[in-house]
Amino acid sequence: MHKFSNRTDIKRERLLEAAQEIFLEKGFHAASMSDIAKKAELSPPHIYNFYKGKADLAMAVQMRMSKELFENFRQNMCDDGKLDNSNCIENLLDPRRSALMLTLTTEATRDPKLMEQIRKNNEIFRDLIFKYYEVDENDIEHLSRMQLLQAMYTGLAVVSLISPIKNKEVLKELLHKTDAWIARKHPVDHLGEFNPDQNKKKDIKEETTK
Repeated sequence: MHKFSNRTDIKRERLLEAAQEIFLEKGFHAASMSDIAKKAELSPPHIYNFYKGKADLAMAVQMRMSKELFENFRQNMCDDGKLDNSNCIENLLDPRRSALMLTLTTEATRDPKLMEQIRKNNEIFRDLIFKYYEVDENDIEHLSRMQLLQAMYTGLAVVSLISPIKNKEVLKELLHKTDAWIARKHPVDHLGEFNPDQNKKKDIKEETTK
């Protein structure tokens, strides 16, 4: 049984999948509604029953990507509240996702409407991250560190297109340590002094002596 029970939803999902493939293959400007319709096995006029034009379709594709990221984040949240980042990193380094992100972001620099939608999607994802890290909106220093964290992950996704990551296990370990330092509420003053394992042992020792 198809995960979409409504025929309209099935057609819309097929259309979004086709648009994603065509945008990846040809880029935004070279892609045509006819190409997308053919890929989706729909008549070109039928597309306009769903979207006004290519920009609206691109925004829908971008929203679809964001929802997939949200779902991936939720699915990999462990019961103890810690993030199992193994699958998240695989998702982050997906070259197709990164390429499509760049394609749509480039177009957004020329299309204010698309840029507005991308910013709204980022705000949704930001709220999810802030909830996980217990970020206080009034804590400017913590907010700034979270922006740094987001920039790090975004940059990593882009760089992985140019220079593929050779050892993902080492990367995961480094990201775990960096994430722990940047994202936590009260980091130490100098990264060189920060050792998660030592701090954990120190906290345990202090608790037992109380």
